[in-house]
Amino acid sequence: MTGRPLEPDGTPGSPATGPTAGWCHLRVLGRVQGVGYRLSCQQVARQLGLVGWVRNLADGSVEVLAIGPDAALASLVAWCRQGPPLAEVERVDVRQGPAGTAPPAELAPFPDPFSAR
Repeated sequence: MTGRPLEPDGTPGSPATGPTAGWCHLRVLGRVQGVGYRLSCQQVARQLGLVGWVRNLADGSVEVLAIGPDAALASLVAWCRQGPPLAEVERVDVRQGPAGTAPPAELAPFPDPFSAR
């Protein structure tokens, strides 16, 4: 799925939302709630300079939206496959968009810095 072009974020050269930024939407399944997954994911994403959010879903999974450079997104996806020490990740479903596109509107808003919901 491709998105719409990114709008300028008002920060010249911002690596998280500039024209070379891509996005990824993740659904993490397994024992991922009640184990510090959201907070840990938020910390990792912020260290990587990503914009977006992480939240628990009613079905027990965790949803993540991240926007930023491809290398940082790849690092976050790799981390999400492991999670924090108490997590037991069974599967991570990944949907990605190419650089220069924004995530689908239904996933907005994407705050800066990365937030836990």
